[in-house]
Amino acid sequence: MATEPVNDHKFGLPEPDFHTLSIKRSNKKPLSLVIAFLSIVGISILLYRAYFVMWFPIKPTEAPIAQPTPVTENKESAHSVSAFPAEEMTTKDSCNALEVNETVSGDEAFKPSNPIKKKESITAVQKQLEAKKQPKPFVKPGSYEVLRIPQGIYHLVVVSYLDKKLATQAIQQLTKKNLGVCLILPNSTQKYYRVTIGHSRTEYEAEQKLKEFKPLYKNIFIMKY
Repeated sequence: MATEPVNDHKFGLPEPDFHTLSIKRSNKKPLSLVIAFLSIVGISILLYRAYFVMWFPIKPTEAPIAQPTPVTENKESAHSVSAFPAEEMTTKDSCNALEVNETVSGDEAFKPSNPIKKKESITAVQKQLEAKKQPKPFVKPGSYEVLRIPQGIYHLVVVSYLDKKLATQAIQQLTKKNLGVCLILPNSTQKYYRVTIGHSRTEYEAEQKLKEFKPLYKNIFIMKY
């Protein structure tokens, strides 16, 4: 029986090992998964950082600018306690303030005011105020005037004479006392030469002056003329 020749379709090549190839492909799958996972993680980190920087930018911190200390011309203001609030004054500030006060010499320290000069200035001011308040006298002190017609003034009549010479003598005595004197001449209604002082524009003022001069001139009285 004749043997049929075997039809060799492999052309003399070894039979392929499909099992081995499938094993090799299965070994490459975990490696590709790891690489893909790491790539996704890296891209996620980059996207997160870009988003954070875009929406929450980091502001650069600026160093505080030192405020210059104002130079005051008045030395007393440097020693004033009010320049250092009680709540904000630290121990260092208080020590510095004490050191500054200790360096002031005796000539520059606070000097007590002269009480005599101060009293004189106050007295001068008071006199000026009183002079403004007091009205101008009707007759200048140490002089006299002769009245022939009524002036509507309240007079303090010291003496009344029928003789003009006696009235003139009384005027001389009163002017020597630095009093303002008036001589009211006789008229159709009265016949006396009246010598008056303490001239006032109101009755109340005349009454106050009457109390002042009554101990000196017992017969003095008020008359409006």
